[in-house]
Amino acid sequence: MARKQESLFAVLVWCPWWTGAALAIGVWAGIVFMLPGAVADFPVVGRQLGQAAERNRFLLATLAAAPFLICSWVSWRNGRRKRRLLDRRDGIASIRALSWREFEELVAEAFRREGYRVLENSKAGADGGIDIRLRKDGQLYLVQCKNWSSNRVGVGVVREMVGVMVDAGAAGVIIVCSGRFTRDAWAFARGKAVRLVDGRALMGMIARARR
Repeated sequence: MARKQESLFAVLVWCPWWTGAALAIGVWAGIVFMLPGAVADFPVVGRQLGQAAERNRFLLATLAAAPFLICSWVSWRNGRRKRRLLDRRDGIASIRALSWREFEELVAEAFRREGYRVLENSKAGADGGIDIRLRKDGQLYLVQCKNWSSNRVGVGVVREMVGVMVDAGAAGVIIVCSGRFTRDAWAFARGKAVRLVDGRALMGMIARARR
């Protein structure tokens, strides 16, 4: 899948900020306390390398940890921006005015405040029909976002996501739109592990999240 081709730092930007901070601390401590002894065991030049590493271990540790700290800072800024994005919505029109990326971030933040662990799709476009992955109580839930205001989301979208859910072994699928679903979509979802969230229900989620 596309996600596997991303670099570690690209993924860390979309992870919780403390993930990058924890890795930075681990890298810094590992270099400071373990690197000199590790390189000292190299044959022939190990002693010289060990002495050089001992003299410069703090500089090397800081340089190695810096990219992880930068990712942590960017992640923290993203989190604050997403919280403001949700808190400033004052009606369905303000939601429909969002870009597709902002709409996905809004939905992700709403589920995050419902207690889900959220993994957003950090690449442009849906990842096999999946915009957001949620985890709660050990279960995986897949989310697709449709910021459509001019037409209704039809049964084809729901049917496709049920297939994606089965292939992924997920416990359920959630489709969120800023408009409405067709009657056929509601009928097809009935009795299945499918949650349809239309514009009115999304506004209710946002109101609860603010409280």
